[in-house]
Amino acid sequence: MLKYGVANIRRLHDFQPIELKRITLLVGKNSGGKSTFLRTFPLIRQSLMTRTSSPMLWYGDLVDFGSFETVLSRDSKSKAIYFSYEIDELQLEDRTLFVEAFGYFRRQGFQTTITGINYKVGIERRGERTRISSISIGIKSPPLQIELEVDDNNNVKRIDVNGNDLISAVTPLRINISAGTLFPELRFARAKEDLNKDIWGGNSANAVFPALSRLLRKVIDQRTRDKSIADISSRLIVSGLADRAKFRQIGAAQGKTVGRLFDSLASSPPGSTTYEQIALLVNAAALPNLFRSISSHLRSIFSATLYIGPARARSERYYRYQDLAVSEIDPDGKNFPMFLNSLRVSQVQEFSDWVRKLFGYGVSLSRSTGHISINLTNGGDETNIVDVGYGVSQILPVLGQIWWARNRVISRESRSPLSLLVIEQPELHLHPAHQALLADALVGDATASIERNNSAGRMHYVVETHSETLVNRLGEFIAAKRVDPSEVQVILFEPDDDGTTTKVRTVEYNSDGALIDWPYGFFQAPFLT
Repeated sequence: MLKYGVANIRRLHDFQPIELKRITLLVGKNSGGKSTFLRTFPLIRQSLMTRTSSPMLWYGDLVDFGSFETVLSRDSKSKAIYFSYEIDELQLEDRTLFVEAFGYFRRQGFQTTITGINYKVGIERRGERTRISSISIGIKSPPLQIELEVDDNNNVKRIDVNGNDLISAVTPLRINISAGTLFPELRFARAKEDLNKDIWGGNSANAVFPALSRLLRKVIDQRTRDKSIADISSRLIVSGLADRAKFRQIGAAQGKTVGRLFDSLASSPPGSTTYEQIALLVNAAALPNLFRSISSHLRSIFSATLYIGPARARSERYYRYQDLAVSEIDPDGKNFPMFLNSLRVSQVQEFSDWVRKLFGYGVSLSRSTGHISINLTNGGDETNIVDVGYGVSQILPVLGQIWWARNRVISRESRSPLSLLVIEQPELHLHPAHQALLADALVGDATASIERNNSAGRMHYVVETHSETLVNRLGEFIAAKRVDPSEVQVILFEPDDDGTTTKVRTVEYNSDGALIDWPYGFFQAPFLT
């Protein structure tokens, strides 16, 4: 499960994270913020897929947001734009830490499952560039709250872990974040004035190991050997995020005396100085892996997001043949002919059969003297796409993107826990009956995605629409038990009377396919007297 929200972006002053369900419809009046929200998905993708010095590429191949100044809400008191994410469960990356102590290395891999993760990043305009200004991470289990502030050079100037200052605990080390990404990693480094001191062994474990050993020496029986203290320190470090239950287990493994001490410390109420000091250093060693795991998870989702826009290229009778390997369809559908041409014959036939099942006609390609053309097939007849209704040429790239989102093959290394396809006004130039068939494409494809468990991850669709027919058709599918109401939602954008902000709320379907708390006459114009 993934939730996503934004704040201080144009009219969307505080869009709280919403769950991206299997089908999410964005509905509302014009200039209400629907397109702004939907286009943040390709905005994040184009920022990830292009090497930049800032976390956000406002203008790129997918969308054009202008600049930071044109995006920031005009009457916002804050000068930061925020992107928020909620993840239900995450497996921290299994990494091996090498902790040097008394001339030997302890090698021990660890895996930790964390739940209830809230990740929020704020960006501001600093000079000529956009910079990350703050990051907050909240975790339900194990309980952890991180608040981080960043300066203009990507150095962390403040980081609180469960309310405790981490900067002073790891001095003289300094902490910074990687530049040029909305999902940065956290890194420990030596302060410039301490470059010649032997305090850095190449990872965060060695960075905090001396401080943790000194702290444990103060609380553990003075007769305990230094090597035993080092052993306990390294075990705590490689255990991952601080957890009272793990803390007890590590203490018990060291004998009765240390076991009783650790049990007492772990049983102390919140605010206990000694335990929180130990936990702070243990967490410090684990933070880079935590940041890396969260960033990798979100990056894998948003970097694979597909997007199809509302203004799609007009069809032509012939297209120049090009030997291009097209991996996806452009937002305006301009490369759709080359996309079809790059498919295998069997794939074109599969796509044609899928379209025929929905709309009653198939799709074929014909090639001659360096040109290709797209034809619609019905029985034994073929008709050039230019000679049919304009709506057909507009919907084919949308159908192609839906079909490809389901069938594309993703490398094992790039697989995502879920895949996103965001579509802007797919119903343009379509008869209401054909608008309804778009719901058939989404629901049928969503069901197929569940059955096939494809390598691209579970498909989720975010669709901006003005189509009452599409909204009602999904309700009909729910009533017919073709789709579960928990898989579909409508996000309603309601501009305030002052015309400067938009309220956003989620509208659910009940088991009969009716929308709950839906505004009366939403799709109707007011009656003028």
